[in-house]
Amino acid sequence: MNSEAFEAFATDFALLRKTVMSLQTKLSEQSERIHSLENEVDILKTENLKLTTDVKLIRNEHQELINTMFSLERKHQQISTENEMIKRKELSPYRSI
Repeated sequence: MNSEAFEAFATDFALLRKTVMSLQTKLSEQSERIHSLENEVDILKTENLKLTTDVKLIRNEHQELINTMFSLERKHQQISTENEMIKRKELSPYRSI
């Protein structure tokens, strides 16, 4: 009877050991996967920060270009007006000689 009980215990223990080893392997794989995903998240955070910074820079450059464009448009309008005045003066029949 002791022999049968010991054999049953040994069989159960071997099965339990096999199950624990399998769970340890799965846990190790999951830990590696978690570590890999954490690294990926860190990389994506860094890329996101870079992209956000680039977008802000581009937005600022865009605004500067728009402001420059409006400034140039005003100067163009002013010069066009001055040119028109000069042309009128030159074409005026009463211009001074």
